[in-house]
Amino acid sequence: MADLPATLFEQVYGRAATAADRERLVRVKAGLGLSAHDELWPVLMVLDHYSATTTAARADILKALATLPGTMDASMREMEKAAGRRAAAAVAQAVTAAVERLSRIVAERALKTAENISAREKITSGIVGALLALVFAVAGGAGTYLYIASAVGICDEPPGVAQDGRWVCYVADKYP
Repeated sequence: MADLPATLFEQVYGRAATAADRERLVRVKAGLGLSAHDELWPVLMVLDHYSATTTAARADILKALATLPGTMDASMREMEKAAGRRAAAAVAQAVTAAVERLSRIVAERALKTAENISAREKITSGIVGALLALVFAVAGGAGTYLYIASAVGICDEPPGVAQDGRWVCYVADKYP
């Protein structure tokens, strides 16, 4: 790189100048009328470096953007599949929880209904038993009355106290 500060180029770029770099810098030197030791070279080298860097970055960005639609479509499809799997899992979990809850409620209500039926049967049995006891008591009382009235007799007058302190009763027509 004749008449160009090669050391400055290596310091700014961190590499040796290529043929394209030399040609570009020679055009700049000729266009601006610069010498090899001009004070404008450091500024021009830095600006050239920024220009090359931004141009390369722009090319990389455009290349990445060109592949982005395909990448986005693939990413969206994968996200849709993952969302579908998560939604299916959530629905399955909700259904399982609802079935468990419903089963628990049905079992509790069945037990409560059985307890209510059992309690009703106990009450009904108690009432029927009490009625039967009453019927037997009335029948027993009536039978006892009839037996006493027919076999022994019943006092015709109110009972009284005898001279020796015992209770006595006058029964008519049973004993002569």
